[in-house]
Amino acid sequence: MHGRLKVKTTKEQEEEKRQKRAQKVKQYRAAFGRIVEKRQAGEKDEEGLQISQQILEMIPDIHSLWNYRREILEHLKEVVSEDELQRRLESERFLTETCLRANPKSYCAWHHRSWTMDHMPRPDWQRELTLCTKFLSLDERNFHCWDYRRFVVRRAQVPAQKELDFTDEKIAVNFSNYSCWHYRSKLLPVVQPDPMGVRPVTEAKHKEELELVQNAAFTDPTDQSAWFYQRWLLGRSRPCQAITRALLSTGRCLATLVHPIRAPLGLQFLIGAGREPLAGTWRTADGQSSSSVWVFTPTLPLPQPLPGPVYLGLDVDGHSVTAELEVSADGLSALLAVAPDFGAPLSPALSSVMLEELDACKQLLEFDPDSKWTLLTTVLLMQTIDRHVYEAETMHTLDELVELDYQRANYYRDLRSRLLVEYTLERQRGDVVDLTGLSLTALYHAPLLALVKTLILNDNHLRRPLSHLAALQCCESLSLDRNEVSSLAGWPAMPSLRSLSLRENALDDLECLATLSACPCLQILDLRGNPVAKGDQKEFQKKVLAILPSLSTLNGEHI
Repeated sequence: MHGRLKVKTTKEQEEEKRQKRAQKVKQYRAAFGRIVEKRQAGEKDEEGLQISQQILEMIPDIHSLWNYRREILEHLKEVVSEDELQRRLESERFLTETCLRANPKSYCAWHHRSWTMDHMPRPDWQRELTLCTKFLSLDERNFHCWDYRRFVVRRAQVPAQKELDFTDEKIAVNFSNYSCWHYRSKLLPVVQPDPMGVRPVTEAKHKEELELVQNAAFTDPTDQSAWFYQRWLLGRSRPCQAITRALLSTGRCLATLVHPIRAPLGLQFLIGAGREPLAGTWRTADGQSSSSVWVFTPTLPLPQPLPGPVYLGLDVDGHSVTAELEVSADGLSALLAVAPDFGAPLSPALSSVMLEELDACKQLLEFDPDSKWTLLTTVLLMQTIDRHVYEAETMHTLDELVELDYQRANYYRDLRSRLLVEYTLERQRGDVVDLTGLSLTALYHAPLLALVKTLILNDNHLRRPLSHLAALQCCESLSLDRNEVSSLAGWPAMPSLRSLSLRENALDDLECLATLSACPCLQILDLRGNPVAKGDQKEFQKKVLAILPSLSTLNGEHI
């Protein structure tokens, strides 16, 4: 037996590891306990830095220790020289590097490094940029490092074109780099913005990017990164702020905007040839701090008839937007209703490129008919090329996606709902909008319904329409028969609503009807087919009238 190496048994090895772990835990608890004592005592000294460093080098994701180090450094900042502060913060930078080598995706270490560089008297931003490049060469999809790189670029004022060139290099190395594609989507509108504001970038660059991302997507159709970037390229441009609906009358005064605003800055009615502003107050229709629908209450009664032209003005980022309302023949009201436009025109050249993209997607589907990313991209392409020509094919493709990708079925149903509402609003005009039987899961573009008097939403799958109904300030008749509404909690104020039909829904709580008191003009209510309406009808009628005494008709019977 002499001269032979003794091999430890598995049991002995496990016991040795257990003892080492126990020793480390004991040391950690003692050190952390000491840190807690010092912090509670308000001690901000060298010992605190030393002890916290020992722990962080082993476990870098303890945010409370990084916070304590920042407290100590903030204190030292007031009592040491600039050179000493520089030295100490360089030590912090080195500590974060040590921690990031152990865990390159440590939230705490990256955050502390940002704080360190922001407080350093003489930061070396070029060194930080080099460090980011090195980390991304080791893992090009480290989104923590990408985020830190954006921080460094802002501080160092690196030209956007230079960073765009960097994304070219990284994408060439690996198409499957979502962080890089995302960064590219932020840089391109800065480097090559579309002067017309229709597309994310100039037309020439847009075509070039579409070709680039097509190559990436077809290299690996199952990878999400390129498909997401293509969705951004095909996405709708953000329209400029504008006034889409406006009404000025003795019964109702309101304005609807493309984008929500937090305060009605410069929003005012102007009447007469001199464009005299009407005095009054604005409030949001839904009571929230930000909204697209604003209600105006004039200080004095409106002049009758309205003197001359009527305008509505709005200040947007220092610029004035003005829209003229059409005054009625009797001069008692003024109205503005801009026809909705949910598409953006394409040039022949860009349209040709997108048609090629669509054809390529269809070819890919021949080989892999179940590719969800390809199917979704065909929907976006069809909507961009000509949403009306491809309407039926778009709906069919979305139905395919619901069956194919059940985990995201609700997303596809919601997208289908949005498109169907858009098609309907483009076709229907006037005071009545009928959205019956479209299998809607949500009510999109509600602000465009602000002037509608009759809205029919029967035979859909609406469960959460209530928050959107606040936009229906002029609606007198609302029908939600055969949907999936189970509660009226949060029902908004609808000042013009006279008739509400909720037949064959899932309402089972009589007390929830109290929220309908926010509709002071409500006279007709139909709850037939709901669990809440079962049982003795006289008793039911009595209970409902106790909650809503203003009703004149309940469940089709005059009270």
